[in-house]
Amino acid sequence: MAEERQVMLATTTLSTRSLVSRSRFDSVNSSMLIEVVTAFLVSIPARLSSLSVPHKDRTTNKSIKQAEVTVLTSELQSQINTLLAFTSGTSNTLHLAVKKDELWDKKGTELWNLCTRLQRSAGHHGQGDGFLVAEAVEKQSSTSYTSLLALARLLAFLFIDCSFRASVKARRKAGKRETDEDNYEQGDLSQITRLMKISIKTARLCLEHQHTDLASKVLERAAAYEDNLSRDRAVAGVNRSTESDDQDRETYLRLRLDYLGLRMLLVRTLVLP
Repeated sequence: MAEERQVMLATTTLSTRSLVSRSRFDSVNSSMLIEVVTAFLVSIPARLSSLSVPHKDRTTNKSIKQAEVTVLTSELQSQINTLLAFTSGTSNTLHLAVKKDELWDKKGTELWNLCTRLQRSAGHHGQGDGFLVAEAVEKQSSTSYTSLLALARLLAFLFIDCSFRASVKARRKAGKRETDEDNYEQGDLSQITRLMKISIKTARLCLEHQHTDLASKVLERAAAYEDNLSRDRAVAGVNRSTESDDQDRETYLRLRLDYLGLRMLLVRTLVLP
């Protein structure tokens, strides 16, 4: 059963890489890719949860679980690269993902929350009550698991972000709006605030685990969110009239400081040896 699953996952990974390696995303390739990454998104929570289930045979399961961590880490990196390519500025088929936007947002949010719980569990059960992280006495093993959770949260963020951007592009393509790529409507601001919060947490995790290139990609998205929030008159403090406006501005200023701090940390990480 385990061998069959590995073969299936390897086939899925190869299919994804094959689609991404094409010179461009046409409608057919994009639709196929959307189905592949959606299947991965739906399957990953159970696989992550299985890594933290207590077990009795610590010696045997430790090696098995560590092998699964390695495999899943590789698959996550592949799916992350896929979504980054699919949502790049050169992709003109992102709007096709709108058929999955609600599912991607829902499952992406669920994956994010699961990873948060697993991370807390890993920290709480760090003294040996049967969990993988507790059993991974070697520092490298423990780090690989927490790095895996960081990558999973990055994937969750990308799905949530892609869901929102796909809906925006679909509305624009349908002729309901004529704005630039990263300029959103007033009704989108609460979602942009949410996305900026998640992007900041994701970028911080990437930096903590030395994924500087990925942190840079996430902060590019955070920059777009920050720019749109700064253009809102109430948030910017130009036209505040209610207590809610004051709260929105406080939230924006706090997020902006966090964002700028991460940008500085990224630059320092890239410059210093």
